[in-house]
Amino acid sequence: MLVWTTVGLLLRLYLIARSNWRIDYDEAMLGLLGLRVLRGEWPVFIPAQATLGAFEAYPLAVAFRLFGVSPISFRVVSLLFAGGYILTTGWLARRAFDERAGWIAAMLAALAPPYMTIMGLKTWGGTIETIVLGNLLFVLVGESIERAESDRLRRRYLALAAFVAGVMFWLAWLGFYYFLPAAMVALWRDRGALRASWRLAVVAFLIGSAPFWVVNLRDAFPTFATAFKASPETTDVRGAVTAHFADDLFPRLVTGDPAWRTSGTRGQMVLIASYLIGLVGLLIWPRRGPWRGQPGASLRWMLAIFAITLPVLYLFSGYSRNALNPWGIDATGRYVLMIHTALPIGLAALSGAIGSVRWPLARLAGIGLVLLIAALNMIGNLRLNAIKAFDSPYYDRLPESLAPLVAYLDANGISRVWTDVGIAHVLMFETNERIIAADYHDAYLAGGLIRFPDALAAVEAAPRVAFVVPVQPDQQDPPLQRALDAAQVHYTAARVTPTLAVYVPDGPIDPAVVAPGLGYQY
Repeated sequence: MLVWTTVGLLLRLYLIARSNWRIDYDEAMLGLLGLRVLRGEWPVFIPAQATLGAFEAYPLAVAFRLFGVSPISFRVVSLLFAGGYILTTGWLARRAFDERAGWIAAMLAALAPPYMTIMGLKTWGGTIETIVLGNLLFVLVGESIERAESDRLRRRYLALAAFVAGVMFWLAWLGFYYFLPAAMVALWRDRGALRASWRLAVVAFLIGSAPFWVVNLRDAFPTFATAFKASPETTDVRGAVTAHFADDLFPRLVTGDPAWRTSGTRGQMVLIASYLIGLVGLLIWPRRGPWRGQPGASLRWMLAIFAITLPVLYLFSGYSRNALNPWGIDATGRYVLMIHTALPIGLAALSGAIGSVRWPLARLAGIGLVLLIAALNMIGNLRLNAIKAFDSPYYDRLPESLAPLVAYLDANGISRVWTDVGIAHVLMFETNERIIAADYHDAYLAGGLIRFPDALAAVEAAPRVAFVVPVQPDQQDPPLQRALDAAQVHYTAARVTPTLAVYVPDGPIDPAVVAPGLGYQY
């Protein structure tokens, strides 16, 4: 598994380098939280979003301390969790099935579909971390049920599992995808141990989730208020979400975003069919197949329940309604990325089951299936336009480099900027907050989340600011320029890149005066 972890990390490092170490604005937000940790702050939740723990801010702060504040240090943390995904997926498959399945699952996790490769590198509020910790939770519960040689060891496994579950509970409630299968199997197959160890498990869970409870007890439970305020979904909405999962989301998960153009039609069909059959196989192997009667039955049951309950939980959660956004953007992939716990293991088990058939070419057929999927995934990854692939699904107007913008602002002594939030967070992070940026349109007109109110206040109070707006390469009169002219505001204009314009008013200005020229024009 270490070999495949190395291969997987090299592939991801190659894509990161091709993207010019690109980070999007959601990731930059976590980077800014990491900088605050270095300044002695202790963020518990992502600002204005009490359902996502600010866990990543702390390893990012460590990386910044060791290697300096830069996107390169940022991606060191991304690669760390990507390696954790490959290792824990292979380990889980090995304990659930056998050595061969573990080796194959690690290979398929290393050579993952392009969507998982890219999204698994995103520092996005607990996405990849939930998968790593969920894999570990399954292994710990399985070990306590089947392999613990004494009651004392069993209690230790359960305590560790409860601690991991506590961290996941703080991190993101996406962890319920893993909590339900683990709890069901533990209650079914190890009820006696739970009765004997439940007090220790509760204490371990509370320790792991301590940051969550500190803030919620202090601030009247904001997480629960946010999580349960959504209105119930209608039958029609659930039907539309289900259709979207089948027609759009699952194909995207096992191939890539359609805009990336990584898979031809035939290759896409092979990938969809193979991964789907592997998932169906996970429902069979607890009672059938070559592993019947062998160790790992508890984990096989967890994986089977996981494969069934993940889409059901997603369907009935508040996350799923984002699938029906009017812009057609990928707003739900991050919330079901956890299915990549089961996808490589399902294919690894399918390969083993095919190879066990009494047919001269069966073993060759099983190996051939795995090699075909790995090859298709590898081709898809190598075809990626890495710069576009690392863009935020919510904002694709971020230039390839902000260096020309930073140079212009520095040369003109400007340290406060109004710009789209998709640029603002990245600009602040890449300048180590030497330049402070905020989004007037998002904060006051669109009703967006105000992540950094201190930054907004600093830009509002600045005597001299610049407006930075994305433009089309051949555009001569962007909306902001028309708004400035209509308001008879004198300004200096510069096109710092073909797609980025800067307007510097001669004196203080209320952004409300030019509000019609701000916002997401494209």
